[in-house]
Amino acid sequence: MKIGLAVLVFASAVAISAQVTPARPKASLEGRVISSTTGDPLAKTTVTLKSGKDQRSFLTSSDGRFLFENLEPGDCTLIVKRVGYLESKLYDLSIASGERKKDLELKLVPQGVISGRVVDEDGDPLPNMQVVCYRSVGAGAKKPMLNPDFKEVDDEANFTFTNLKPGR
Repeated sequence: MKIGLAVLVFASAVAISAQVTPARPKASLEGRVISSTTGDPLAKTTVTLKSGKDQRSFLTSSDGRFLFENLEPGDCTLIVKRVGYLESKLYDLSIASGERKKDLELKLVPQGVISGRVVDEDGDPLPNMQVVCYRSVGAGAKKPMLNPDFKEVDDEANFTFTNLKPGR
C-alpha cells in the first residue's frame, strides 16, 4: 500500500512540474508607413508579416500606422504594398520573446509611369507597334541598358509603362 501511494505521489509531482513550464511571452511589432518623397503617412497600405508558417496582413490606418500583436519570437519578413508605390520588403527582422518593437518606419517609393501615343508625321495613330522601355545604369556615353520592358500599343496606339523605379 505504501509503495502504491509513493508511486501516485511521484506521478502527481511529475505531472504538476510538466504543467508549470511557462510559455514564452509573445511579442508585438508596430510602426507606420510613409511616402519616401513627402514623408506623409500612407493610409490603406497592406503590411504583411511572414514568420515561419505564420502570415498576417494589416491595412494601415489613416495615419499610416500598423500593429501586429501576439507574435512568436524569431525572424520575420515584412512586405509592404500600396497602389501607386513600389513594393518594399524588409528581411530578417528579429523579434525577441516578449519584445515590443515600436516606432518602425517603413518608407515607400512612388512608382514611375510613362505613357504616350505612337503617331506618324501627320499625327495619325500607328497601331500594331511595339514600344520598348529600358533602364540605364551608370554615367557617361556607354550606359548599360537593363531590364527591357516591351509593350504593344492598343487600338488607338496608346501605351503605358507602370511600376517603374525612379531614375533614368
